[in-house]
Amino acid sequence: AIDASGRLDVATMLKAGLSLVRAVDGYINTTEPFRLAKTIEQDAHAGPRLAAILYHCAEALRIASLLLYPAMPDRVAELWRRWRCSPLTDANNADSGFVAPLEELAQWGGPHALKPGQHIEKGEPLFMRADPAEPEPGVKPAG
Repeated sequence: AIDASGRLDVATMLKAGLSLVRAVDGYINTTEPFRLAKTIEQDAHAGPRLAAILYHCAEALRIASLLLYPAMPDRVAELWRRWRCSPLTDANNADSGFVAPLEELAQWGGPHALKPGQHIEKGEPLFMRADPAEPEPGVKPAG
């Protein structure tokens, strides 16, 4: 996403961001966190496994959001505000610039990463569903 000269290649950034989002979707389909959440009372290990899955998903999406920022700065800035992880110099201004270089901001588990157990504010959806016919998580399809 960033070439050797440090120049941003926005098209490559967007492709990498979307690829990461798709990888998270695949990880969710494989690990089935919504199914795992239903077993917490019966399985003492389910809670820590669920927490790890959700953390990995959120941290990967945080990194993807950095790559997708050029295409949708206002939506991504709102995501960062809700997740309390804004890398902007002014969390309320999507155009304020980053507090650190992208390479530093995108480090998995680095100084700008989400922290395990960090509160994430739930709100109205920021992005359209890829398949509008697909039901919301936890909602059983009609029929």
